[in-house]
Amino acid sequence: MSFVNMKLNPLSIMIAKAIPAITFVTAVGYNSIAQAFVLPSTAETISTNIDLNMYNAIIPSGETLIIAVGANHNALTANNGYRIYETTPGTLSGIYTNSGYGINANTGGNVTFNGDLIITSGVTTTNSNGLITSASPSGDSGSAILADGLNSSVLLGKGATITSYGSSSSAVIASNGGDVALKGNATIQSDGISLWAHDTGKITLDNNVSTVSTSGSVIDVQTGAIVSVTGGSMSTQGIDANAVNVDGTNSHVKLTGVSLETQGQGSKALVISNNGTIDVINGSVNTKVGDLTSTVALFNDSGAVKSGTLNVSQSNLNTSGTHGIYAEEGSWTVNLDNSSTLSAAQNAIYLSGATGPSVVNFSATNQSVINGNLMVDPANAASRLQMTMDQSMLTGMAEGNIDLTANNASRWNMTESSQINQLALLNSSVHFAAPVANRYKVLTINNLSGNGTFYINTELNEGGANTHSDLIHVTGNASGNHLLNINITANNRTQTVDDGIKVVQIDGSSLNTKLFALDNEVSIGAFDYYLFEGSKDGADTNDWYLRNEAPPVVTPPVTPPVTPDPPTGTTPESDGSSGSGSNVTNPLPKPAPAPTPYRKEVPGYIAGPYVNMLYGYQTVGTLHERMGDTQQFARGYDDKTWGRYGGQHLESKAGRFNYDIDIMFAQFGRDLYQSETAAGTLITSGATVTLGRTQTDTRDKGRAYVGDSIHTGGITTNAYSLGGYYTRYAQDGGYIDAVTQFTYYDNHYNSRYDADQKSYGLILSLEGGKPYGVTDNWKIEPQGQIVYQLLKAEDFSDKISNIYGDSHNTGLARAGVRFFRDQVEDKDNEIFKPYLTLDAVSSLTKAPSVNVGGTNVRADFDSSWWQGGAGITANAAKNTSFYLDVKYLKSFEGDLDGYSAHLGVQGRF
Repeated sequence: MSFVNMKLNPLSIMIAKAIPAITFVTAVGYNSIAQAFVLPSTAETISTNIDLNMYNAIIPSGETLIIAVGANHNALTANNGYRIYETTPGTLSGIYTNSGYGINANTGGNVTFNGDLIITSGVTTTNSNGLITSASPSGDSGSAILADGLNSSVLLGKGATITSYGSSSSAVIASNGGDVALKGNATIQSDGISLWAHDTGKITLDNNVSTVSTSGSVIDVQTGAIVSVTGGSMSTQGIDANAVNVDGTNSHVKLTGVSLETQGQGSKALVISNNGTIDVINGSVNTKVGDLTSTVALFNDSGAVKSGTLNVSQSNLNTSGTHGIYAEEGSWTVNLDNSSTLSAAQNAIYLSGATGPSVVNFSATNQSVINGNLMVDPANAASRLQMTMDQSMLTGMAEGNIDLTANNASRWNMTESSQINQLALLNSSVHFAAPVANRYKVLTINNLSGNGTFYINTELNEGGANTHSDLIHVTGNASGNHLLNINITANNRTQTVDDGIKVVQIDGSSLNTKLFALDNEVSIGAFDYYLFEGSKDGADTNDWYLRNEAPPVVTPPVTPPVTPDPPTGTTPESDGSSGSGSNVTNPLPKPAPAPTPYRKEVPGYIAGPYVNMLYGYQTVGTLHERMGDTQQFARGYDDKTWGRYGGQHLESKAGRFNYDIDIMFAQFGRDLYQSETAAGTLITSGATVTLGRTQTDTRDKGRAYVGDSIHTGGITTNAYSLGGYYTRYAQDGGYIDAVTQFTYYDNHYNSRYDADQKSYGLILSLEGGKPYGVTDNWKIEPQGQIVYQLLKAEDFSDKISNIYGDSHNTGLARAGVRFFRDQVEDKDNEIFKPYLTLDAVSSLTKAPSVNVGGTNVRADFDSSWWQGGAGITANAAKNTSFYLDVKYLKSFEGDLDGYSAHLGVQGRF
């Protein structure tokens, strides 16, 4: 370290009387001590030319220093009501002292400087030939600033660099009502305590202060003193160097916008005892070294008043040590507010009962967050954590005598099994962490109340001894209305047996018959699970179970009419029954058989292939639906181009499943080949293109059994087809029509969980008919048709399970008659050809079954129906015809009915 000799200008300091008393100022040159005695009505200017080398500071030439040489000498002292201030701000550059005070204001004295100032205590100077040549730390207990006594004050209005050397030193001291204020940017470093206020002293740092204590505390407040710091950073570097100590009633530290940090082993950031208070606002508190004792906030008591308060707002408290908040014997209050965070490597809050009962009232409000466990030492039964959360979140486990109240969308993320005394929820939730290595969690509560939601993890299996699920265990009483949201962790497609899967155990009384209900629909494979209170045998009435069966519905007992008393003197005839005819209540009837609890998506999945096949049948249709009665009109033309639009609406009651099905399509065709045999038989073949869409609404009446809506969703299918036809018209009017068509189906299932499926269909139809005359202009035509259809459905899945597609082979047979007008005379001018139809139709196979999550499910669609309709073909011009038909159908079983319509146009060239 090197120093430079500098010539400094004279010092100009005004000493003014504040109260009638005499004071003295100690001004020290390079080799002597000069004392200036000031009369009450005068002022004196102290001027000394000083050449010196100065430790740890470069003093520009032309500036002024005050140096106190020797033990226990103060550099600058104002007492007895006198005031020291600069006549010209910035005149004084530095104040240095050995074991005394740099600035000492006592007994009502005041010191004010408004320029940048360096104050250093605990240094020793050396001189040679009247010149100070060096300065170095002395290791003594000097302090930079002291304000001692009522109305004593030190005000530094601009920048300040304050250093105190020596482990017993303090940078700034305010005591006995003294007041120190640093208004400008300040840098404070101390080997001991940076800011020490005691006995109602007050220290205020108002603007971006950087404070470092190498071995002691940054702030130490005792016996009613106050320290307020705004902005900047503070840190301790020593071992067991607590950053902030507050002790005593009315002792108060307020940190606003401050970053506080401890870097030494065993150092605590905040220590409160004997009814002290700490406020942390818009700042951060961190302990950097993790060990068993390093904490963000420690409540420690060594006095008679065993209490204290910590208020945290818009701030973060973090520790890499074991405990975030450690509380010993006493009654303590902690308030986290306005998005504050408390985080610890292990325990966010730990209550020790080693020396006596520890009681902590803890509140977290307005989006505050607690990360870490809650632990109450069982060594003292009177220790208790009373914790209230309001719009806040806790992540960690809890163990011990803890009363937890969670309000207004608060959330507890429970990371491990926990045991607490009381849990009261008000529109809040508890989220069980996902199991690790198949280890599920148990929340044990003495008493449960309020209304909240528990998010638990459950493997859906047979239950019983093989239950793998989180558990809510209430050892005392339970009240309120709570919801269970089940997260399915595994699905082995096994239905529950006996009581099923236990998710809630209540050892005491259940004070509400609707204590728990499911918050979400729980499903695996094809089935829903429901929540049941009590075991099947009735021995256990309070526990709650998941079972994949519908809860029983019991019809209320029926009270029969009261038999009136007979008239006096008349004995009613006996009907042979026992009893007196009084008001007797019949016993409860047996529960109605419960329907299979299929999940909400099943009605759609099992109808998808059936609806695809209906679409195939509808678009192939019959010859007269496709082409109209245009055979006579088309004679003599080689090419026909045609198009038609068709639609069908069906309502089906397929057992417990109901469907509304709408089919719409547009079909276009063109003859590619035409010929006529020697016998006059016309042969036509062509190709078709079809675009269509089906919309199906699905319902499950079985869901009404448990009070759920029967509306389960829908199916939307877009279909794209290519086909061909081959038709022979005999001279006598008989015909044979063969049709083939390939269709691609894009199915979208809309329900609780949406899903998509691709299917492919191939259809072959063979139809024939021959007319017979009834009158000159009317004929009857028996018809027959057989249709084969192959549908290949792909596998797909939703969020619950896989749905396995399959190849479905079906057949359809139709027998019917057509009664139509066929004009005999002047056929070339025939314009209208009306007709009526009546058919019987039967499916040759059952509706396809669908495998949902390993279970085959089939809807019981009606397989046979009759249909009747009317149609007309109109010849609008020699080369243009229009045709229309409408039909109504109804199944013979009575559970299927609907109608269809087709409109087409044909052009001939």
